Amino acid sequence: MKLKELLEKIENELKLRNYSPKTVKSYLGCLSDYFYYVKNIKKDPDVYLIKKYLLKKQDGGQSSQTINLYLNSIKYFYREIFKSKIPIDIKFSKTSSKLPIVLSRIEVEKIIKILLEIRTLSNYLGRPFAFIQYQSIEKRIEAEKPMRHHVR
Repeated sequence: MKLKELLEKIENELKLRNYSPKTVKSYLGCLSDYFYYVKNIKKDPDVYLIKKYLLKKQDGGQSSQTINLYLNSIKYFYREIFKSKIPIDIKFSKTSSKLPIVLSRIEVEKIIKILLEIRTLSNYLGRPFAFIQYQSIEKRIEAEKPMRHHVR
């Protein structure tokens, strides 16, 4: 089976199983890259080769979530498309435990207030909003020095 036909078959199967369009796109991208790496696609998975491929991705600076996406797409391919009974016993990559940085409610309100003032000034001066925004928002925010907080 040609690569294009194989990818179409995978895409159709994912759509039939009601996977989201973003998941379909992600899986197809991951599997295309994997097939390019493997060159010769066999019916049964070569666990050593899969591990080597994932390590190459990790060494290339890919995040743990991305490594897990590649692993899941490869597992799906062998399990659901080729109906392989050979398990791919590779554990998922540890995901990051960093907390996202967000603004507090007060900081968001300050930014909205600044934007509304800039829009009013833009209407008054007859200049484009983006032009005035570029000139003044950075100065205003710098003057306010909002503190960023971690969400817990």
